Amino acid sequence: MNADPILIQRSHPAGWPRHARARCLCTGGPAGPQAGHVGARWLPLSMLTLLLLAVGFCPSAWAQEENGFRYQVAGNTVAITGYTGSGGDVAIPATLGGRRVTVISDHAFSGKRDLTSISIPDGVTTIGKRAFNDCIGLTGFSLPNSVTKIGERVFRGCVRLTSINLPNGVTTIGWAAFYGCTGLTSISIPNSVTTIELEAFAGCTGLTSVSLPNSVTTIGREAFGGCTGLVHFEVSESNPAYSVHDGVLMAKGGDRLVQYPPGRTGAYVIPNSVTTIGDYAFYSRTGLTNVSLPHSVTTIGDFAFAGCTGLTSVSLPDSVMTIGVYAFSSCIGLTNVRLPNSVTTIPLAAFFGCTGLTSISIPNGVTTIGGSAFSHCTGLTSLTIPNSVRDIQGASFAHCTRLIGLYFEGDAPFSREDTFDGSFLVTFFHRPAADGWGSSYSGRPAAVWLERPKYADWMQSTGLLSQFPGASTEADDPDGDGVSSGDEWFAGTDPTQRSSRLEMEQAIRFADLPESDQTPITPHSHGLHFRSVPGRYYALESAPALGDPWELRDTRLASTTQTRFLVDTPRDNAFFRVVVLP
Repeated sequence: MNADPILIQRSHPAGWPRHARARCLCTGGPAGPQAGHVGARWLPLSMLTLLLLAVGFCPSAWAQEENGFRYQVAGNTVAITGYTGSGGDVAIPATLGGRRVTVISDHAFSGKRDLTSISIPDGVTTIGKRAFNDCIGLTGFSLPNSVTKIGERVFRGCVRLTSINLPNGVTTIGWAAFYGCTGLTSISIPNSVTTIELEAFAGCTGLTSVSLPNSVTTIGREAFGGCTGLVHFEVSESNPAYSVHDGVLMAKGGDRLVQYPPGRTGAYVIPNSVTTIGDYAFYSRTGLTNVSLPHSVTTIGDFAFAGCTGLTSVSLPDSVMTIGVYAFSSCIGLTNVRLPNSVTTIPLAAFFGCTGLTSISIPNGVTTIGGSAFSHCTGLTSLTIPNSVRDIQGASFAHCTRLIGLYFEGDAPFSREDTFDGSFLVTFFHRPAADGWGSSYSGRPAAVWLERPKYADWMQSTGLLSQFPGASTEADDPDGDGVSSGDEWFAGTDPTQRSSRLEMEQAIRFADLPESDQTPITPHSHGLHFRSVPGRYYALESAPALGDPWELRDTRLASTTQTRFLVDTPRDNAFFRVVVLP
């Protein structure tokens, strides 16, 4: 028996037409009121919310179950929403409840570890996000030609899949669709596929080769990232978008390097046809030890070499105009970098976390050092900033814990409050005639940059050559103080006076000690006094035992002939030394 329709009358001012009303339809009732139907009931608008909620309980919207498959009905079709069966080899039926199965919903089989194989019937067109995510027992699946897209993370983490044979109907392999399928050794990509989205096969460590058909025209970022067994790509010669050079994936024509095989090790010479190194092209290629860039390269993309932990040095040609953000970040093996004169900006986090970096040459022409550009470069001790630099952005040199000297060729550039956060030991040196400098800069000491004279001029000015003409080389020690003339030239002491040398002093010379170093020493501290040369830069280092590595503890710029370092009393024995800095 058909249920009576419920008609809801809207409130309306007098004079509005009587047909201004809303309908709520339930399965089993007619599509609308029939002429002369006396069973229709008119209800006030205040009940509209309650009645609309009741629609959710119409039989067509109920979740139903049959043979372990949970599903929902939508018209004449069914969407599978879950699975409660025993697992094993599972064949999804073509119909449930007398209706065609067309959709496998998001998460429908996610985490079902007892599935070993899955067969999907013809007629299914949509497989939702994470539908088979983390089905770690799954060893195979069969897809019909009706499926056009392998969606987001559909088979992510299915570690026992060994091979993939996709049907000809598939046009898109979605984001992270097979991410982390570590057992996968081969894939067959049909000629219908046009798009492989980002990270589609990332982390498939068992893959050794990939063959791309001529239909593929879009490959997303890191589509094969982390595939550490993959040593070469193959591409159909008739592909209009991509090509291969020596196993490396390139854009058609070879002007853009798209992806370097993650499993390849050793050095690589980029061919002369390349003008652009694409975003993420070498991302996390940990086996890469050296890369040679030709003078044709003008652009290095975002994250292009990030995470290349085996890379030890980089020399960029003068043709390079643009370096992307995070381009060399976390290259912890990188020790030195040469930047070309053509670069005007060192971008955001370009060398972030390059903990092994000890030397980098910034060319005159760079105007901006981007945020976090050298942040956490803990091996960096000193750096010269050219006079072209006008802006040093936030956290550019943050947490460079061994950075002791930045030498500025020009006026004080604009900086932020956090530019040198965590770099507690750095002192800034500037040219005498430069503008914008004071006794401090960005919260740290600043001083005039006094260049050391040439050795030949120094010999003349100190009287070394005239007093000891036969013992005036850098290796000689004419005054017999145990310090060579070369070391005294570096330290700024007098090579002709035995008493003029860098040494610790027991006695405090109050007349020669700066007022700031005459404050009382607390019971939990020690004062280390040493003979110093005004204008010279010194560091205090410590080690738990002789022969152990020395750790930088503090830096000081001397203003008098005696200077003091204050140190906390160590819990165990410790050794301290004072060294002269450049």
